[in-house]
Amino acid sequence: MFNKAKHYEEVFEAFIPTGDELFLSLALDDFSKVEKQAYFSMDSQREIEAYKINQDFILTLATVADLDLIRQYSDNFFEEGLIYHVEATHIYIARLLDEVVGFGIIDYGRVVPHFASIGMFVRAEYRGQGMATNILISLKNLVHAKGFQPISGCWYYNHNSKKSAQSAGLCSKTRLLRIHF
Repeated sequence: MFNKAKHYEEVFEAFIPTGDELFLSLALDDFSKVEKQAYFSMDSQREIEAYKINQDFILTLATVADLDLIRQYSDNFFEEGLIYHVEATHIYIARLLDEVVGFGIIDYGRVVPHFASIGMFVRAEYRGQGMATNILISLKNLVHAKGFQPISGCWYYNHNSKKSAQSAGLCSKTRLLRIHF
């Protein structure tokens, strides 16, 4: 049935999480190429070492008045939907001693309502200084305080983002593969 559906619907590729064993095994029976796409992570619930948390770091909810600031420092990270995400109270501004160092985003679950997807962007000049870890830890705390479970994802080859997620207590439970037929 799987092969018939692929044929009749003219499916030439599919994005498949490795956690979906049936879908993955069916796709691997007849494929031409597999590409690694992303890591998906969940909160490990482990204690975060105190030295990772910068006491001068703050995260504040963005407002419509912050739109120009976000555009100025985000390198189009939010692309389309910036106004929607600000109005929906999804975007946070990360500061270190009043200097904007990056942004956080929380998207509360619509398909699976008890999960909230978290993500971050750090300005280039502040990368490698623990800012991504601080943003993710802060977002995790906000999400837990509202009774949600934080999840995150990053492109498979974004090793710095993956390291930041691990440092913030997130662990990769599954990967996303792009399978060509």
